[in-house]
Amino acid sequence: MVCQDISLSADLHCNTIRENTDRKRKDSKGVYYSRLPSHECISTLFQVSMDRLENTGWYWGRISKTEATSALEQADVGTFLLRDSSDSRYYFSLSVRLQTNILNIRVLFSYGKFMFDCFETSLSEIPKFDCVVKLICYYAAVSQDKQDKRKVLARSEVGDAEIRLEKPLFNKVPTLQHLCRRAVNRTLTKDEQSQLPLPNTVEKFMRKYPYSI
Repeated sequence: MVCQDISLSADLHCNTIRENTDRKRKDSKGVYYSRLPSHECISTLFQVSMDRLENTGWYWGRISKTEATSALEQADVGTFLLRDSSDSRYYFSLSVRLQTNILNIRVLFSYGKFMFDCFETSLSEIPKFDCVVKLICYYAAVSQDKQDKRKVLARSEVGDAEIRLEKPLFNKVPTLQHLCRRAVNRTLTKDEQSQLPLPNTVEKFMRKYPYSI
């Protein structure tokens, strides 16, 4: 099975951010480090994104490209997972099952925004999001909407590959509370949710993860 890593631009960070701090993160394989910008605003955005990502169940942490390929090899087309990138210039890589291979797309974090690093276009034209989960949700919505005629393509040396994010591959069973939260987010709009007579603790819990995937 062919496994592709697509990267068409260098890691871009805000020129005003000159110092990095080490942040410990834990997963089932132990403690490891990531480099985070010391700029307070961007660090806060990244922390919020990480907190949401840890709740997804489809963030696999520090696994290799080979391990991601093995996990997705027997999965249906469109199955995906997010993992830490093996390239130190990047934070994450999205691994997704295509018809004939596994596609690995690096996630670029620049100026406090997350984006896929796989398009032959200017950075200004690439969709960007302040949360990596929101990034994945956007492309999942585009690829699953039967009425949406747009195709999300990743360019590589062997041609264009359509990105279809159909369903995540979980590495752990989500909690019942999280499954209920996802169901509510999938069914009700934010305005409709605001009308629900929820206790403050439940409202706070809902706000921590406003996504349906």
